[in-house]
Amino acid sequence: MPQRPPHDPRSHPPALPAADAPLSPSKTQRKRDAHALQALGVQLVVLSTVQLARLDLPETLHEAVLAVQRIRSHGARTRQLQ
Repeated sequence: MPQRPPHDPRSHPPALPAADAPLSPSKTQRKRDAHALQALGVQLVVLSTVQLARLDLPETLHEAVLAVQRIRSHGARTRQLQ
């Protein structure tokens, strides 16, 4: 049987990740994380200004929540929440 040339990917087994190498999250896990963050955003938007002030949110997140609270158009509000 003739040997395959070294550049042929079938001639080498797939490389296994090192035991200590971090694995990237699966697409399903990334989607779960994104949905969880969206749900958290919805919970933040329904809070009052006083309740928001009690939370130690980063300034950019606090401003984003206030911006969503000012939006009245359903479509625009949905886009901003995403």
